[in-house]
Amino acid sequence: MKKERTEAQKLGTYLGKMRLAWRQSPMYWEAYKRAQVDTGLIKCEKCGDVVHYRMIEVDHIVPVVSVDGPRDIQQEVFRMNCPASGLQVLCLEKCHRGKSKKENAARRKKGI
Repeated sequence: MKKERTEAQKLGTYLGKMRLAWRQSPMYWEAYKRAQVDTGLIKCEKCGDVVHYRMIEVDHIVPVVSVDGPRDIQQEVFRMNCPASGLQVLCLEKCHRGKSKKENAARRKKGI
């Protein structure tokens, strides 16, 4: 007999499937193509470095998970499905990791 899944596990599965669907969305690919300079080469929209396509992240300009208040799944789904103009293509090493660190620090500071 299988163990009952917790609410946190169910939520994690749901959000994972939403991220997967988002990566297949037209908005994601519009932002990706906007930054593509050649086959397999993408230009970071923040620092301008040209990197291999595996070294980029298509990032939401307005964070999906709020840095200002408690988690609200409906708002996260709404923010995840923003138009391509609300997305930016960032190099993984410098720009995306730095932005994520700042956002996570702000969440920790506010206890989110």
